[in-house]
Amino acid sequence: MDGCTGTVHVSDLTAVNAAWQVGALYPNPVQNEVNLPLSGNLPQYLDYVVVDLQGKRLLHGALDPAQPTVDVSGLAAGQYFLRISGSDSIYAVRTFMK
Repeated sequence: MDGCTGTVHVSDLTAVNAAWQVGALYPNPVQNEVNLPLSGNLPQYLDYVVVDLQGKRLLHGALDPAQPTVDVSGLAAGQYFLRISGSDSIYAVRTFMK
C-alpha cells in the first residue's frame, strides 16, 4: 500500500471467545519469575514462548496450569512478548518489562 505510514502498538492480545483466559502478568517489571493468572476451562497442555522486540525466540517450554510461572531470570533488561498457547490452539500474548 503506497503512502501508508504509521505505527502499530501491540500490548495485550487475547483470543476472542476463549474458553480460558490469561490476566495481566505480574510483577511487571519482572525480576526473576513472571506469574500468569489463568482462569476458565484450561486446556490440558499449555506452552509458552518468550520473544524480544525483534521477534527472536528466547525461551520456550511447557507451562504448568497449577503453577503458571515462567523463569525469566536469564533475560537482559528490556521489553518482551510472552505467548501462551493451549492444546486447542487458542492463545494469548502479553508484554512485560525486565
